[in-house]
Amino acid sequence: MVEATWLKRAEDIGIESFYYKEAPQETIMDILDRTMAGESVYPDTPPTVPMGLAGSEKFSERELDVLRLMTTGMSNSKIADKLNENINKLFFDKEKGLYFDQEDTKRFSKLSNSLAVLCGAADPAIAHEICEKMLRGDGLTEITLSMNTFFFDALIKCDKEGYKSDILRIIEEKYRPMVDYGVGTVWETELGESDFDNAGSLCHGWSATPIYYYSILKNN
Repeated sequence: MVEATWLKRAEDIGIESFYYKEAPQETIMDILDRTMAGESVYPDTPPTVPMGLAGSEKFSERELDVLRLMTTGMSNSKIADKLNENINKLFFDKEKGLYFDQEDTKRFSKLSNSLAVLCGAADPAIAHEICEKMLRGDGLTEITLSMNTFFFDALIKCDKEGYKSDILRIIEEKYRPMVDYGVGTVWETELGESDFDNAGSLCHGWSATPIYYYSILKNN
């Protein structure tokens, strides 16, 4: 793949001309002749490289950073350490002690903070504080039923025995209305069929996670 940053880096350090051999609109000799004649020759953009169903120009700077790490030959654990370092630099709010979703909006959610705990970005002491804040709410955007698995797994990673009763309580609170309603299935969201302009699913497999958590928490 053509390194997308080479073009800007070359301009920044004063390289007179730049040539991508992967996209030869002109030969290298043409570029050399024009440069020797005093012209600075640069392509407008790096060549596009197909990557799966997308072109390389569709990738964000953050996504390209991840790709660069994956091609360095580093072990998965070393790559994870580097990514977690960047997560803490870019997405951790020290004042709130929480991770936000996007750099521009600074929206705080239970899902993003659960993922930060699970991927190891948050060290154990901060992870415990985050879990406490998620349990209290603390203005965090709520998490949907199917995504609760990340929330519960974050609590278990932090302190399985300490948070076991909280997980079972939350399951009881969120799923009891479905049992009382008598449909015999689990809903996509807590609003049931009224969600998504009355298009909410009342039979949603991704929300069936209580089966798993009862098996690992109530039997141990």
